[in-house]
Amino acid sequence: VNPKGVIQSRHFYLFSDILLWAKKNVGGGKSTYKGSLRLDLAVCRVCPDDDKKKIRYGFQIIRVDTKKIYTLLADSEDEKLEWMK
Repeated sequence: VNPKGVIQSRHFYLFSDILLWAKKNVGGGKSTYKGSLRLDLAVCRVCPDDDKKKIRYGFQIIRVDTKKIYTLLADSEDEKLEWMK
């Protein structure tokens, strides 16, 4: 979910020390790198569901040095819990 509340489709790649995300290009092919976050600089918390904003199965990753908040949405409650773990 971007800062304006718009839900955007992204692919996330979780490694032991970093989270990367990319945008799938129209027409297939390679994805475009959009960002990364070092996990030693982050904490995770649950984001409450908000049917008005179509936010379900959300969680937030907060960068502790800048206080920047990333809101992510999973496809299910189980998937959300797995990502948060």
